[in-house]
Amino acid sequence: MADYSTTEIREYVFDAYARLGDSFEGAAVDDVTLGVIARSTHHHFPGIPKKHVASNVRRWLLNPAKFTPFIDEVAMKRAANFDWGVFATLSDDERALLFVRLAKMIDPYSIGFDRELLAFSGMTWAERVTTPRRVAWESGTKRERDTVSNGIRRVSERAVA
Repeated sequence: MADYSTTEIREYVFDAYARLGDSFEGAAVDDVTLGVIARSTHHHFPGIPKKHVASNVRRWLLNPAKFTPFIDEVAMKRAANFDWGVFATLSDDERALLFVRLAKMIDPYSIGFDRELLAFSGMTWAERVTTPRRVAWESGTKRERDTVSNGIRRVSERAVA
């Protein structure tokens, strides 16, 4: 079986859908369109079982916001600054890339900056002046913060292994 990345296949599927002249704006993807794109995708990527192509094409096109292979850099920047509304709308690829980018940061949660300010100013932790990014981090729910922390931890663990 040939080695194709999921992103490569999704880019082909979304481009094929666009070439048909269809738009995702409030439109349901009909079975005929799904069949045409699935056959085209299977032909373009030989070696992938037809049933997997068909089910994936259906899943990807019926939920384009989640499965789009294209990265929205504006959304990525806002999510990296913990705009939780934007974070919730990231696609799977955007979310994975966000975790990679945050894992590369020395201080992804802006905690160290707070500690440096405290050491310099002589304030207590309760009196600290925080960065807007740190305030945004703390404004997220425990679940949102745990999702980001766990994503960064997984990326960091993979980098070490």
